[in-house]
Amino acid sequence: MEQAVEAFAVVLIVASGIFTFRGLGSRVFLERHLFHVRRILDDRQYLRLVTSGFLHANIAHFAFNMFALYSFSQGVGTVMGILDFVALYFGSLVAGNLLALYVHRDHPDYRALGASGAVSGVIFASILMFPDGRIGFLLMPMGMPSWLFGILFILISIYGIRSQAGMIGHEAHLGGAIAGVLISAALVPRLIALRPLLLAALLVPAAVYLYLLAQHPRLVRAGTAYRGAGGDRPNGAGGAARRTMRGELDGLLDKMNREGIDGLSRRERARLHDLSRRLREP
Repeated sequence: MEQAVEAFAVVLIVASGIFTFRGLGSRVFLERHLFHVRRILDDRQYLRLVTSGFLHANIAHFAFNMFALYSFSQGVGTVMGILDFVALYFGSLVAGNLLALYVHRDHPDYRALGASGAVSGVIFASILMFPDGRIGFLLMPMGMPSWLFGILFILISIYGIRSQAGMIGHEAHLGGAIAGVLISAALVPRLIALRPLLLAALLVPAAVYLYLLAQHPRLVRAGTAYRGAGGDRPNGAGGAARRTMRGELDGLLDKMNREGIDGLSRRERARLHDLSRRLREP
């Protein structure tokens, strides 16, 4: 059981590596597969909820996520079978992206990428299974108790969504973490009886946040500031904004080359004209 999960983790790492390096070498490929609110909601390109999890902004981003995936999958594999782990990984990945989609539904140019949601799900499954373990950091070699890390992670993610601190996908982190806890509890029911207080400590703050997000979004939801893929801000100034627009233009031109001008929707044709005009401006 453990060996099968470990082997699947290696397959995920190899697949993510192939996707990541292809994306780093081709802006068109990156734009075609990353998480993009407009493409998902308007063009119904739902597969991006999965493919974006195999892309990363840079080598450090890829290495960190894959190291965490491999490290925590070994412990989770001692409790879960391969099919349960597959459900955990992809369920957490999609859940994280769905929360990001909901939070940024009014930000059509919001882009994101990375396996953070899926990896968060695996980490939180491990926390639920081994709460007395320790999670260490580079500057904290002794680490902290897993249960404490889990609680702080939830709270920091909630704060990060509201503040949009840094270039971090806090929405995917939180959605993946919640899914990791719920999926683990559903697939390994004995964890509910073994860890009732930990379950409450992890899920109650998240449930309160989700309730406020749905009923009182102005209190907890991100404002107009948001991040683009790989650290770009699509509405920012300077080269980052132009690179993002150029990448979107390349994607539209690639689609037109493949399907002809009739393959573009009315919205895409208008966007193509707008991008061409804006990029010609000094």
